[in-house]
Amino acid sequence: MGDDKRERALWAAVLIQAIEDVNWTPKETISQAIKQRHLHEKEKAKAYLKAKRAGIGSFLWICELFDIDPDKVREAIFDNNGRCISAGLEV
Repeated sequence: MGDDKRERALWAAVLIQAIEDVNWTPKETISQAIKQRHLHEKEKAKAYLKAKRAGIGSFLWICELFDIDPDKVREAIFDNNGRCISAGLEV
């Protein structure tokens, strides 16, 4: 795999992880500590996906790299009030 393909695979993985994190829902069997850690990661993912920053590694930058409309992605993930609606979104 060439360097360009590896780099694109890395940034695709970053985007997929953010979407997975924002879609995470707690299982009843997990400990409170693990639940809190995952909820913190979920909030960080929400902030990442909603950010207006366009620097290297940002959500907007990755969307540009893959020629993806960031507004369409956000519409698929969040409702008009900013709440996550994409549980079960295929990534």
